[in-house]
Amino acid sequence: MSELPRPTPPLLSRGVAFLIALALIVAACGCGGSGNSHPLSKSQYEHKVQQIQQEVFAKVNPATILLGAKGGDPTTGLRAVQEASAKEADELGRITPPAEIAQVHRSLVNALRRYGDELRGVIAAVHNRKLKGQGLRAKLRSLPSVKTIRAARVAIAEKGYNIGPA
Repeated sequence: MSELPRPTPPLLSRGVAFLIALALIVAACGCGGSGNSHPLSKSQYEHKVQQIQQEVFAKVNPATILLGAKGGDPTTGLRAVQEASAKEADELGRITPPAEIAQVHRSLVNALRRYGDELRGVIAAVHNRKLKGQGLRAKLRSLPSVKTIRAARVAIAEKGYNIGPA
């Protein structure tokens, strides 16, 4: 009696097919991270950064959230800003900037990530009623990451890139 070949279990074949499809999608979209793709041109970079910012700030605008929280608890708004900043950093971290601004682009991405970390402390202080009103606004403006974000955006603009207000 000869043995018939055993069919591949359906889960295994689906799993393999899924992994292959995922690899093809990642390869096709260039989503593999900054080390795996060619640098964007100046116009592509400007467009992509502006697109990311529009998407992030369409959902959350820090100034609007803080103004809307006057007299109330701003922690919900601050958490939304924290999440938006993390998303912006992740999205910007996935693109490969032109070589002439690669270092300052990395600085911008790292500063956006630090901003989220720094906001954690601000949110805790607000929650514990140690920070509010003018003190909160002053603290947010004086965070080290905010200064680094501004400096990076100015440096990118000084290289002739239009990525929105610095």
